[in-house]
Amino acid sequence: MEIDGDQSVESWEPDLVASHVAYFFIPLPDALTLPSPYMFRAIEQVPHDRMQKDGLPPMCVGASLCFHQIEVPAPGREEMLALFELAAQSLPDSSRPSNPTGSPGKLDAPSITMTVVEMAVAVDLPEGVDDAPEESGATEDGVIDDPISDAFDRGLEYVREFQRAHYIAKHIPVRLVTRESLPFAIPFAVRELRDKDGQPLPFEAPMSMYLLNANIPGVSVEWSEGDAHLLNTAIAHQAAGSAFSSYADLVREANVAFSRDGSYRSTVLFSATACEVLFDELLSHLMWEEVHRPESAAEIFDSLESISKRVKTQYHERLGGVWSLDAEGPVNRWWTDVATLRNRVVHGGYGPTLNEARAAIDATQSLVEFMGDRVASKLKKYPRTAMILSGQIGLERRGKWSRRMRDLVESKTEVPWRETFARWRSAMQRARVDGRLGGAPSAVDSPVLLVVRTSGSDQWVVHDARSGAAAVVDSTSVLGIEPAQLNRIAKIRESYSKDGERRNVSAFIYGARVTSVPTDAWIPDYRLVPEASVMVDGNDLDPV
Repeated sequence: MEIDGDQSVESWEPDLVASHVAYFFIPLPDALTLPSPYMFRAIEQVPHDRMQKDGLPPMCVGASLCFHQIEVPAPGREEMLALFELAAQSLPDSSRPSNPTGSPGKLDAPSITMTVVEMAVAVDLPEGVDDAPEESGATEDGVIDDPISDAFDRGLEYVREFQRAHYIAKHIPVRLVTRESLPFAIPFAVRELRDKDGQPLPFEAPMSMYLLNANIPGVSVEWSEGDAHLLNTAIAHQAAGSAFSSYADLVREANVAFSRDGSYRSTVLFSATACEVLFDELLSHLMWEEVHRPESAAEIFDSLESISKRVKTQYHERLGGVWSLDAEGPVNRWWTDVATLRNRVVHGGYGPTLNEARAAIDATQSLVEFMGDRVASKLKKYPRTAMILSGQIGLERRGKWSRRMRDLVESKTEVPWRETFARWRSAMQRARVDGRLGGAPSAVDSPVLLVVRTSGSDQWVVHDARSGAAAVVDSTSVLGIEPAQLNRIAKIRESYSKDGERRNVSAFIYGARVTSVPTDAWIPDYRLVPEASVMVDGNDLDPV
């Protein structure tokens, strides 16, 4: 693409090689610092067959952009008034005037400058077509295949190129315009350039409406008990920071980037990150259910630094199925449509196309479905992973939900899966070579605990939860214990001499402190503090 910018409208007489010109009026998300109007011509290469057949010059004007600056009311005024009305209905106030919104309803909204691009794009329409379709021409699978839509997208890419250049020149951040970020409809017209005899026609372009997309945010009013159950489960899932919650949030960001913002580069980057998180979360959860200690799992992750090495070596033996990067299947689609494309974006600054971004979204969804299928096929070995990954609905859809699964989910002897795995994952990450997430442990302001075991033995422990570390300390080094606290400790010990359900507990000793702890005394807290347990079988604590 070549650029020819000129502030003078009169001096611009484009040489168009096309039968028609399509005009679109595009509001930009951020105003550009340009005089109004400002002209820009995008020069394209004429197809080789047209040069030979019609004797055309090698270059022509493919699109022209005229940037206008207009004054419009600042956005948000109507939303602000609606908020005040809702608040007035919800909050009782006998002194409120009859006008529920009060003075905000009388305020004039300030005006802002908006940049609108008059985008004129050369387009060849089939012979006999007098007018252009008033819609985007997207087929059911989302592929744009009509000349007007193709012209719109070509012109929009020129606008984005101009915006990028404007940033380089002015260093003012601007959001790039995309089809998805525009209103659902914009002004539009088509001008026919020549009559059947090839003679120029007068400038005439009847205006109509061009439907861009159905990207109108809204909510469904349908609600069911099943929806309430799903939402409550999801809330618990998020609150616990359990497995696959980060993956789901990254998929959300990828879909927002794709369907709301039209940011295809962000779509690919978020999809790639989501897939890598998904791979690692799945492997971690499988290891947790295999009763790996966090430290042993960390060694495996550190020995296989790249995600591709882990995919090649860690999944097939556990779950079966095709995990090869080269064989046809969901893993190959991830490698080709997501991981490799992500590398082009990150290392080469590549700008993905609409279809490439859509393929990344689809490959990500196929990957999680594939993983759900594989884990469900190994339900006897990995029932907890299957439940957390696919849920009851997913297992029912695969014909894998059973009384045995229901009994396991409802079992009172099971550790809390979400919270326990979340602690295991944190302990594993801290155990990795570069994993000191919370910094070095310190006894300063760290609570002192008395840990009483089911055997009746006890330990004094200082616990730095921030760094996930704890240390055994001698009772003589514990300061600030009151007599009443000693009585409480005696009662805790006494309770363990009676019959009944027993469990390891720790008692926080308010006001107790230790002077110092040797550096080599700190170990992972789950090995000393019952409430920091990480193991699926509940076998965490070091022997006394």
